[in-house]
Amino acid sequence: MAKYILGRQAQTRSEIIRYCVIIGTTLFLLAIIQTSVMGRIKPFGVTPDLIITAVLTVTLICGYHAGSITGIAAGFIIDALASTGISLLPLIYFIMAYLIGYYVKVLNAHGYLSYLICFAIALGVRFLTTFAYTLLTYREIDFSSFLLSLALPELLGTLLFGALIFFPLLGICVRLQGKR
Repeated sequence: MAKYILGRQAQTRSEIIRYCVIIGTTLFLLAIIQTSVMGRIKPFGVTPDLIITAVLTVTLICGYHAGSITGIAAGFIIDALASTGISLLPLIYFIMAYLIGYYVKVLNAHGYLSYLICFAIALGVRFLTTFAYTLLTYREIDFSSFLLSLALPELLGTLLFGALIFFPLLGICVRLQGKR
């Protein structure tokens, strides 16, 4: 079973440890940037979700098992650093990564177009997550003010900052896959 951890057949335990350390460090740094730096700057008035880009990139390059495990870990890291307690983010990231990664594997869709389609799906998942959290927090919401003041700025920030970190993440994931 240990040979199939993180969605790829590792030959040695050192490969598994190296993979976990590199991806874990990357997620931790992105989570710090998301919760601390972006939490203070608040581009467009909200905090963009950088972790969803990381989870999606790992899913598309390293496979759906790696993406699922990365999604769970990323959700718990964000929960721990944001001091929000336990939320549904680990479950949401896990399900999103597994389903997107599985269908990319089944359809054998690789390349930037498939990434853009998957990123659009991930943004839809993020929109629904934000909407669910808003419904759970407030009794009554005005949908137009929700869209204009929270959802659309968050999606725009996630899209722009996700585009900035995509290529460094792509390089990390490709190097990890290439050293197999």
